[in-house]
Amino acid sequence: MTDEEVALALQRQFDRESDVARAVVSSSTVQFTPDRYHPKTQQETDSEDEDDDALRQAATDMLYAKLDAENASDERRRPAGESSSSTRSKHDIATSAHRNADKTFNDRNSLPTGDMVGDKINNKVYNKLMAFGKSETKRQMRQKDKEEKATMDTSVDSDTRLMLLKWINQEVFDSVDGIIATGKESAVLHAAKNQETSYAIKVYKTTLSEFKNRSEYVKDDFRFKNPRGVLKIWAEREFMNLSRMAKNGLPCPQPVKVRRNVLVMSFVGADGLAAPRLKNVEWEFFTDEERRAVYDQVQSIMCRMYKDCLLVHADLSEFNLLLTPDNKVHVIDVSQAMDLSHPRCLQFLTRDIHNIIAFFTRIGTPNMPTAVQLFNLITQLEMADDQDLLVQVEQFSEENRSVDLRHDKSRPADMELKKYNEEKKVNRGVSPAREYN
Repeated sequence: MTDEEVALALQRQFDRESDVARAVVSSSTVQFTPDRYHPKTQQETDSEDEDDDALRQAATDMLYAKLDAENASDERRRPAGESSSSTRSKHDIATSAHRNADKTFNDRNSLPTGDMVGDKINNKVYNKLMAFGKSETKRQMRQKDKEEKATMDTSVDSDTRLMLLKWINQEVFDSVDGIIATGKESAVLHAAKNQETSYAIKVYKTTLSEFKNRSEYVKDDFRFKNPRGVLKIWAEREFMNLSRMAKNGLPCPQPVKVRRNVLVMSFVGADGLAAPRLKNVEWEFFTDEERRAVYDQVQSIMCRMYKDCLLVHADLSEFNLLLTPDNKVHVIDVSQAMDLSHPRCLQFLTRDIHNIIAFFTRIGTPNMPTAVQLFNLITQLEMADDQDLLVQVEQFSEENRSVDLRHDKSRPADMELKKYNEEKKVNRGVSPAREYN
């Protein structure tokens, strides 16, 4: 474009704005001054908003006046014999298209459209645009509500803050510091009491959680008969598992208190610093004997959880094992640990075994057993070392589900609950009031 064409275009733009301004002056009480361009730093006022509205309305009136003039010229050029009309109705396609563009431009929806003066939008596109704008507004409002309601990675919701404040008033701990770690299901906070005792506060996320398959771990556990309330019992589940493990002397955090989605437990670390996960340990500074000693501890934890605690971790890996400065291994994140009554406990145990062997093999631990050997050591079963372990476990579970171990195929957890209640009655002893009943 040449300089002359640019100058002509600017002149036409100036003339059009002058016409609009003169039309506003003649049809309203708005004062017009030649200097209509203000610095951007000047604050807007209500009068300026009124000026903008008047200018927009004047521009719209001029647009429709132009359309009427074009319509009149079209009618004059129309051949004789064809139907003619001096005015356009609201059902005219061209008029409605201009009107739709005007409504869209004048902030009738929340979507950014840009300058649409003189454009056309047919009714079908306009209706879809309006429907999308409404649904997008509702979606953004729902997303905002979820974000305000959810327990986020870097903070806790209002209900959790009130709960922590209540425990501070009860002198469970004195203060709550920063975040120790975050995961797919929870955020862990650090708390202190008398500047000597440290606690770890695990806050489970109540919404927007990435851990979608929680019910897989709970639905067949006889200790939790209602899988629909899995979000409410997840903290209680870890509290019960930690209590069972601590009772049998396993190296794990000691449970202190649980309430709704918040769990308080002892802190594994020193001087306010959490012990590192096995994933984050610099193994190149360890000797083969030290690596083997760490593996032996992990193997002992797996065996004792299965034999003494009657539990399978179900998510055991280098991310859920901590190593203290004295090279002692602690197991954490046992919320998904399941009782041996669970019909798929052996499948989850097989997955844990593969994870552990793969990690210690990767860091160069010598004399590692095979997955079948470790499985037989933990369960005292006799699986063939030359066959696939998972296939054998699936076959074993299917066979034993159809015999005495699983009388009720559809609800095996109910049978375990009955056995549990019977054992409680036996251990309770003879009641002194029985002969009077």
